[in-house]
Amino acid sequence: MPLFIFTTTIYRFICDRRCGQPNEQLTKVLKYQTKSQVSKLNTTYLPVLNQLLVGVTGPEKRGTVESRTDLLHSVLSIPSRSNHPIRLLHLSFRDFLVDTDKREINPFWVEEKQVHQRIATRCIRLLYSSLKQDIRGLETPGALVTDVASNRVDQYLPLEVKYACLYWIQHLQRSGAQLRDSGQVHQFLEVHLLHWLEALGWIGKTSEGILAIYSLESLIPANRSPNLHAFVHDAKRFALSNRSAIEQAPLQLYCSALLFAPEMSIIRREFKELVPHWIQRQPRVRSNWSAALQTLEGHSDYVTSAAFSPDGKQVISGSDDKTVRLWDAVTGAALQTLELHSSNVRSVAFSPHGKLSTTLFVSNEWIREAQVNILWLPPDHRATSVAVWNQIIVLGHSSGNISFLEITKGSKFIQ
Repeated sequence: MPLFIFTTTIYRFICDRRCGQPNEQLTKVLKYQTKSQVSKLNTTYLPVLNQLLVGVTGPEKRGTVESRTDLLHSVLSIPSRSNHPIRLLHLSFRDFLVDTDKREINPFWVEEKQVHQRIATRCIRLLYSSLKQDIRGLETPGALVTDVASNRVDQYLPLEVKYACLYWIQHLQRSGAQLRDSGQVHQFLEVHLLHWLEALGWIGKTSEGILAIYSLESLIPANRSPNLHAFVHDAKRFALSNRSAIEQAPLQLYCSALLFAPEMSIIRREFKELVPHWIQRQPRVRSNWSAALQTLEGHSDYVTSAAFSPDGKQVISGSDDKTVRLWDAVTGAALQTLELHSSNVRSVAFSPHGKLSTTLFVSNEWIREAQVNILWLPPDHRATSVAVWNQIIVLGHSSGNISFLEITKGSKFIQ
């Protein structure tokens, strides 16, 4: 452990009069220093934690718990507002709590996988009791997220429910749990999948939900839990296909999303009773999901060019609507929009290292990088077609000739 962390933590502990007089606190610290085999982590954190055990004989009431946490300001950042998260002052405190070598000497030792399993189970139980169709009672299937005040969302989806919505799958993943057909997770999804996606839509976290479904699918062995695996795989296709609708109007999950899902979709068949009765005649749809995973919506005119980042995690697109857009390739979420105001975008590309979405394109007589004109093209070099790869631009001319240009810090023609 770095000396400055040890010094800072012990200083906070000794100076915090809520824990006791400074001389008494120093004595507690020195007691651990006298044991030559005690590690720096023990010396740093055991004095802080052991004071919490004084006088503890049974279950603690909420007020007692709050008074106990007041004794931990030397290792935790504890906000004054109860709806703000408590944070570690340094990650070494976490290392101390989960270190298996300290299991016998640390009464606060945490068995990490077991705790993640316990939290995941309690998150699922909370969602069972909290989620339902049209959780906000709007009774308007076209209600938009943008029309609803955030404080009204908080009324129906309090912090603990939001946390459970966002992290129950992460806790499952870290618990190492074996998921099986007809188990707790399977039963929860068969009842509350759409309710969960609706809640994520209201809090603006649909993309996070899609990533969570990807993670959940990776946890399920198809050979041992074929029914659960098929359900989650179909849920992934369902969520990807309807991401835009969920983000804009979450109640469309029970209308458009179910109505236009393929006939053989597991989600469509599982939740078909939720389709509103005012839809008397349903449209014909394909039997199975097509090869198209999702549609990225946002451009208002023809998309003229698109490219993947080198790592495949992002997509950049250019359009005749005079914008360049950056997308998350997995969830389809829009990450950034560049408005050009005066030019259509003919071609786009990432820089080779993928860290910057350097956009090269031709606009009439100019080659531009982002919003900056970098090279003027004489009339006989203006293109009828354009292609961009990395930092190379290919110009096709009406004469039948092709020009190659390499755009680096200094633009130059190449043969």
